[in-house]
Amino acid sequence: MTKNMQNNNEILLSDLISILWNSKLLIFSVIFLSSLAGVFYSLSLENFYKSSALVQVTSPNSGETSSAGIGGIASFAGLSIPGGLSNSRTDFAIAKLNSKEFFNALLKKHDLLPSLLATAEYDFVLNKIKFDEDIYDEELGKWIRVVSAPTLPEPSYLEAHESFLTNTFSVSLDDNSGYLILSVEHMSPFFAHDLLRIIVTELNDESRKKELVDIENSLEFLTKELLNTSTAVVSSSISKLIESQLRSKMLAYSDKDFLISYIDPPFVPERKSRPSRAMICIAFFMLGTFLSLIMAILIDAIKSYKRI
Repeated sequence: MTKNMQNNNEILLSDLISILWNSKLLIFSVIFLSSLAGVFYSLSLENFYKSSALVQVTSPNSGETSSAGIGGIASFAGLSIPGGLSNSRTDFAIAKLNSKEFFNALLKKHDLLPSLLATAEYDFVLNKIKFDEDIYDEELGKWIRVVSAPTLPEPSYLEAHESFLTNTFSVSLDDNSGYLILSVEHMSPFFAHDLLRIIVTELNDESRKKELVDIENSLEFLTKELLNTSTAVVSSSISKLIESQLRSKMLAYSDKDFLISYIDPPFVPERKSRPSRAMICIAFFMLGTFLSLIMAILIDAIKSYKRI
């Protein structure tokens, strides 16, 4: 770098420092107002609490014949069993938890919609959720929000499902352990805990019901085939299949944790998960600093242009 370039850089730096110093009142004011706005904004936000659970996807019942074993017997007997076992129970659990069908079933069985979409704040003293009066009338049990057609005042399960996956519920797979991490976030720590337990219970119940339907279909099919078979070897194979399905049916009825079971059950959170008020205040401070510097430079440039 030549001496002239060094002198030019020094002049530019000294000019910049002079501009900022002369605009120190403006810079301080903008930073102060921005920081103050950040404090008020962060304090206006409601606290959210996250309840989590660590669960494992249960293996098929120990008394149940493996998929390969059933398939081998059925193949030997020349049969194709309807409603076969899923290749991946983990993938099924994740897909089911995120599905619209499962969520719609939760809404129909439990009164969750107002708490999910109309919560304004949570009163810890009364241990009660307070709803947004512009959206939901708690006394009448009626949705009163103002919306444009074709949207209705009462949210559809599709609208609620989108908000549920975006703002409330999440499921993730721990690649190291293979366990699932389920979490529910809400203004009420107790609602977050209760909803997470409901989700796990309903998932196991729905999965059990589906399995029992598949087993009944298989038994019905196998029974018909057994009646129409005269070959002793094939009859013996079909009888083994029927025995296996009956054993699976018995275990399905007795297994409470049919699809997933707790490693670490849900808890009532004591600390908020968001917002991070310190980070919000820092972000507003940095934004105010940046804007104040830009404003000082632009104002000086405008004044210099007018003097020309």
